[in-house]
Amino acid sequence: MNRSLIYSVLLSLCISLPATAQSIEWQEVFYDPGAAQNTVADLILPLPCGGAMSFQRIEVPVDATDPLDDRKLRLGRSDLTNGYSEYLRFAYLRGPFVTPETADTMTHFYMARYELTGAQLTALENAQVCDAGESIVAPLPLDRLSATSLSWFDAVALGQTYTEWLIANAPDQIPGGQDWRGFLRLPTEVEWEFSARGGTAVSPTDFTAPQFPMTGRVDDYARFQGAGGASPSRAGPTGSVAPNPLGLFDMYGNAEELILEPFRLNALGRAHGQLGGLVTRGGSYLSQRGDMYSAHRKEWQMYARSTGLAQAQPTFGIRFVIAADVSTSDSFLRDFQSSWRERFDIGPSGTVLPTDLLRGLIDDEIDPARRASLEALELEFGINERLTEEALDAAVRAALFSGSMTKLTITDDIAWLPRNQNYADALGEYVNDPLNFDQPDYELYRQNYEDTVAVIPVRQARLDAGLSAYHSQLDLLNDPDQFARMSAILPSFLDELQMAGQFDLIPVVSAFVEDVKDFSERPDMTTNDLIDLATN
Repeated sequence: MNRSLIYSVLLSLCISLPATAQSIEWQEVFYDPGAAQNTVADLILPLPCGGAMSFQRIEVPVDATDPLDDRKLRLGRSDLTNGYSEYLRFAYLRGPFVTPETADTMTHFYMARYELTGAQLTALENAQVCDAGESIVAPLPLDRLSATSLSWFDAVALGQTYTEWLIANAPDQIPGGQDWRGFLRLPTEVEWEFSARGGTAVSPTDFTAPQFPMTGRVDDYARFQGAGGASPSRAGPTGSVAPNPLGLFDMYGNAEELILEPFRLNALGRAHGQLGGLVTRGGSYLSQRGDMYSAHRKEWQMYARSTGLAQAQPTFGIRFVIAADVSTSDSFLRDFQSSWRERFDIGPSGTVLPTDLLRGLIDDEIDPARRASLEALELEFGINERLTEEALDAAVRAALFSGSMTKLTITDDIAWLPRNQNYADALGEYVNDPLNFDQPDYELYRQNYEDTVAVIPVRQARLDAGLSAYHSQLDLLNDPDQFARMSAILPSFLDELQMAGQFDLIPVVSAFVEDVKDFSERPDMTTNDLIDLATN
């Protein structure tokens, strides 16, 4: 049965039931089926006709007190096969929403937990009917199927319809602030891929992997050709597979999801200058197993060649995000302007920065052409300063992680070496005693002895290298500017470890920071001092 026929049947069954706009009358399986797996949605918003839509909160680690701070990400993949489209690239992300308790380390946005379903589409298309006092009957099982055959223009219009309905009927339930509120739209490619990879719920290594971490096979997480030995001919029920680490369902397969911005080629790691057609992400039920990865993207013609109408493939689906305006608030705009100027004015006390001198020249210049050239140079200075800051932050983050791992390695080697040296000595006494030459287990003892004796110098060499590396890592962060940078980064770094589930590493990182403080007081430590420091 096609979509239009299903909806015409539903509409014919409308009954007169008063329905408060804010009330949710649907069974949970039609708006949050994943709740049955004990993973409850972070946010549930009402829909017309007694429906609802579930959202997950997607954390983006940045300093929310700095309005220009954003998160640098490496997306794409290193495979050159589709490098013109999917190759590695840097991108930036920030969420519009803030929790006061974590404002110095975190922002967030919301992404729909599931693809838009047939029931939700019907509710949005018939909002006026329901608001007039009629309520569509309870959704049928088929209404859990992802809504497909939607064009990009349909998706944009539905986002408008839903936002305007929420503003009119449930304004207090929309995330926002005192003088601003969020709105529904399609996700950007960066928002989609960051979420698909698992965001801050996975380790940095898992984030860069082709697929998010899975328990079992990709068949358990996606609907595609050959999944579980099946060849589906249409999109399936939302939430019928396992979720990704952020609690999002069907990020791979089922319906390929429409993206907000047009397609752009990858020009050796940056977005190409020509804008193209529409973009879908994640693959669909017609995709192959090899298409089930986070970097997968596809361009479609905006208008179908055969009909001249807006492209609306049977595989196209929708997943909304809740976003917000950036600089329409007067208070926000003042913060942006202040932060922007600080990018050019910060410098050591008592010194005159080149950017200050340049600003003076700009202020004094009366020739428009020369002034424009100087302003372009000032902007270039600002961009280069930002790139430098990002590189320094990345170096300190790497030092925090590698220093902590080196501390663990040293501690392990220090415990291993004497224990195994004693073991080797005991084995040596046995294998060198002529009385044991004829013993049935002599050959086993001799082999263990040789293996242990061979590995001891290897572990000793690793310990020596580790101590040298540890000294360098401590020395790098011993500089006052680097230490200040590390202290500023530390809260968000620990938050990321917490969200990625790397709980065992958190106390090690904290201990490493204390080692940096101790080293700054005694940078001339002996090897034994350094061992004591690393193993405490």
